[in-house]
Amino acid sequence: MTSELLDRAQNPLTPLPELGVLARSGDRAVVLSVARNPSCPARTLRWLALRGNVEMHAALCQNPGAPLRLLFKLGVRNPEAFAANPLTPGLLDSREPVKKPLVPCSLLGALLALPAARMSLLPSAVSHPYPSVRRAAAASPLLQSSDRDRLARDRDPRVRAAAAGHGSLEPALARRFAMDDKGIVREALARNRSTPAEIVQELARDGDPSVRLGVAWNETTPWEVLMVLIEDPSTAVRRRLAKRLTRDEAAFVTLARDPDADVRRTLAANSWTPQAAFDVLIHDPLFDVRCHAARNPALPPALVKVLSRDEDFRVRCALLQRPDMEAWLPLQLATDESEEVRVYVARAYQPATPTSVCERLATDPSSRVRGAAISSNRLSEATLAKLAKDRSAFIRGEVASYRHTPRRILVALTRDPAFAVRLCAEESLAKRERERG
Repeated sequence: MTSELLDRAQNPLTPLPELGVLARSGDRAVVLSVARNPSCPARTLRWLALRGNVEMHAALCQNPGAPLRLLFKLGVRNPEAFAANPLTPGLLDSREPVKKPLVPCSLLGALLALPAARMSLLPSAVSHPYPSVRRAAAASPLLQSSDRDRLARDRDPRVRAAAAGHGSLEPALARRFAMDDKGIVREALARNRSTPAEIVQELARDGDPSVRLGVAWNETTPWEVLMVLIEDPSTAVRRRLAKRLTRDEAAFVTLARDPDADVRRTLAANSWTPQAAFDVLIHDPLFDVRCHAARNPALPPALVKVLSRDEDFRVRCALLQRPDMEAWLPLQLATDESEEVRVYVARAYQPATPTSVCERLATDPSSRVRGAAISSNRLSEATLAKLAKDRSAFIRGEVASYRHTPRRILVALTRDPAFAVRLCAEESLAKRERERG
């Protein structure tokens, strides 16, 4: 019976309603055969794609009767199966006069990275009339030097840019790209790690800011070239340098005094920032720059103490987000004049926060602070019992809703004069009974 069903599933002459029934048969071999059948309706193929696994998607990619949009979508993750589809050579055949659907560049890139691409797809892709196909060919690791030379003279600047960003670039070809009249090409060359150092140095003085930004992004750019870009007129270039600097204290201090706030903010978050630059940043007129410096683990302890007395409460709160927070900091900020800071101390759980701090915050004059202290999970039973008799119904409700409140306190709260508190206590008790049973 199974062999008969398999034959029916593979037969292109099988009626379409029957193929739909076979697609739901549950037999793996039969369903895969339906997925490969070129006569299978598009609706059924889409249904199989939604409910199939990797093996099913590979079978659908090999079906020449599948909708092109479905093939393109599944082919990105199954390029080998898509390459085996009889339609694939025609989609990339530049000699075909009929206009073909535009194949996504992501799929072309996956196809052109296959070992078989050198012999079958790549030669036609280099001379394809669609720029997107030539652009994908230019990024292929299997591209020959003669093909790269051809693509370097392509009329489309995006194709030339893809060729300029190729991983293995000859010096003569790099020189040609450096003299290209399109900034997008020179930018791709500036970002290329295989670009010779002398050409990178020339691109650092390019009139196009995007090209200089590419130099700043290039991980192989010589250090002396980066130092030239420290005072670049482009904010994006200086911001990139503020993120990647690792040495040269003078350069850090220069960027710490930069007129652009984004540059100073980025530098304040750099884990390599030295103390000399932090001395400037902690006195920055913008609070968010000081906040970034406060969160930075590289901030020296002496400057942490300076920021703990900052005039803006948001900066003092940012200190509580430090991963290496010292034990004295929550002790000091627990008595801060700002209610917001004390609430943040109570809510920001840190291993360095002593239990005594949470106990102190539980007696704070502010009901917001006392409520936040309840959720710290560090209060003793005696403190919770005291808060259960708090003058504020809000606090008593927080105790009733707290999942670690002892049962005897919850029972007492069921007789609270406030209806909302009694309701929270009863719900907490009922929830515990359900969890126990």
